[in-house]
Amino acid sequence: MSTLRIGSRGSQLALAQANRVKNALQQQCGVASEIIPIKTQGDLDQTSPLHTIGGKGVFVKNIEIALLNHEIDFAVHSLKDVTSKPSDGLILAGFLQAEAITDALILADPYPSLNELPPGSVIATGSLRRKALLKKIRPDLKTIDIRGNVPTRVEKMKHAGYAGLMLSEAGLIRLGLEPCITQRFTPIQFCPAPGQGVITVQTRIEDETLQTLCRQISHPDQILKSTTELTLLEQLDFDCHAPFGACATLNGQNMSLQLFVANKNMDHFFEEFYTFSTDDRTKKAIKAAEKALTWLSQHE
Repeated sequence: MSTLRIGSRGSQLALAQANRVKNALQQQCGVASEIIPIKTQGDLDQTSPLHTIGGKGVFVKNIEIALLNHEIDFAVHSLKDVTSKPSDGLILAGFLQAEAITDALILADPYPSLNELPPGSVIATGSLRRKALLKKIRPDLKTIDIRGNVPTRVEKMKHAGYAGLMLSEAGLIRLGLEPCITQRFTPIQFCPAPGQGVITVQTRIEDETLQTLCRQISHPDQILKSTTELTLLEQLDFDCHAPFGACATLNGQNMSLQLFVANKNMDHFFEEFYTFSTDDRTKKAIKAAEKALTWLSQHE
């Protein structure tokens, strides 16, 4: 097989994730590949809030176009950036196990935890979900939008004098910035975004050989969890316009699904936990989404 082409955003984190896929293809499948950096709308505009420029899908579209045009063979995405169905002709075929799915907080000295921040402290985050959860937990705090790659955000937080910065723990681990973390939150404390921490590999539906390679580098448990969250996401059809989180976990043959939704004013919150067999996961995820949509329609 000739050298395969992996399409990825060009940020330091995106390239670290693409390299993880490249190494997995070599080590687990004996297949050589190269990484093709691709600029997305989300990379070109690093100042506007995500929900004003089309949501997290702006990190995906240009890479999907390259895949459809056969300019690349695989697209590597952060699964949490995939907030709508793949373009026609494409499939999310690979799901690499996440190092962590939780949110992490970087705090300025001398604060040791979120609970000990003084009222009025400013937390930087570009996520509506994180803003809503912060408002639920500490309504006396303020939040401010922040964009840019992870190292840039960390530097912005320090120079701007913000009390803290919230990011995905997995991203900090992949960039060697784990020592910066002040506090980690459990999924129960801070419901993650669907797909948070998961690297997904996309390819063309027509190419069964490439799909087989994607499955070979995937973790079986991660496939079950991620496809359940994607089913929920597809039913909700939210993108970044409403704050929401979802987290699927496995316990033997049973699965738990945690769901968090806030209305746009972030003054009402919906939290539910569901447990079901893995065989029922698609049906249960659809029902959970329907319940959340009903709640949202009553609280907007």
